[in-house]
Amino acid sequence: IIGPVELWVTPAVYVKNLFVVPDWETGKVKIQATVLNTRTQETLSSISFNISEAQTGTPVILENYGQKMDTGSNRLEVEIQLPEHKLWSPDDPLLYRLTASIQTLGSTDEKSVRFGFRDFRFENGYFRLNGKRIFLNGMNFSTHFPVGYTVPLNEDMLRKDVVNMKALGFNFVRIPFGFPNP
Repeated sequence: IIGPVELWVTPAVYVKNLFVVPDWETGKVKIQATVLNTRTQETLSSISFNISEAQTGTPVILENYGQKMDTGSNRLEVEIQLPEHKLWSPDDPLLYRLTASIQTLGSTDEKSVRFGFRDFRFENGYFRLNGKRIFLNGMNFSTHFPVGYTVPLNEDMLRKDVVNMKALGFNFVRIPFGFPNP
């Protein structure tokens, strides 16, 4: 074993996977959740989907569903309409957090994921973000903190670099890491 290892203790019924597809034009959020029931029989559960602003935790919407979970893997698909959704942009990088919570026989399990409403594409040779043409101004940024480290010894070192990039007018940066970092 050459990477980190985690041992997870989970309830008998837990959220195994959570996937979100937000529609930047309509504010609809398609949710695909996989719930694993390791019990030997069908189990009645209550599952809730809570969407809040990721940075502040301000609640946006909460939906609750009663659901029978068959033994094994259960795939749930839900669509939630966010009222007055806000688009992500470099100037206003608003992200949302979806938390799926399942309650069964006195036990609870949660899984969450961040997401944003945005659309990016190249159209007629130009880059467009959320339907608007923007000029990409950025750089390839290699991380060596202070010498040879691929991640900084503390967050302030990286934060200072990001603040300096924003001061230079950059709206994107490519960070080529040799290994994925948490």
